[in-house]
Amino acid sequence: GGASLIECVTYRMMMHTTADDPKRYRKDEDVEPWKKRDPIQRFQKYLKDRGLLSDQKIEELEAQVKEEIQQAVEHAEALMKKFSDPLPMFEHAYAEMPAYLKEQREELRQELAEMPAKEEDHG
Repeated sequence: GGASLIECVTYRMMMHTTADDPKRYRKDEDVEPWKKRDPIQRFQKYLKDRGLLSDQKIEELEAQVKEEIQQAVEHAEALMKKFSDPLPMFEHAYAEMPAYLKEQREELRQELAEMPAKEEDHG
């Protein structure tokens, strides 16, 4: 028992966002030493060296995870379509809706009416 301190030193190998260009603030050679320390790759090598994991199993797991992610995306997109109208959030919160909420609801209704129709391209 007792207090513990765990210091985890890590390195972000990927960019912050797809709009980010990490070459502006670091060199490729700065990233290389960290690639060798990648815990996923190191653990994968550890398991393969001991005969506990094969390239085929890695491919199967990656395909399974991609499928799970795709199903989650499809589920989230279906929910977005189902609950895409934010106006019902104003209903049933009060027996008598306060004037300020009526005003906010109308402002939102106007903003939504003025928005151009979105293209659905998540691909």
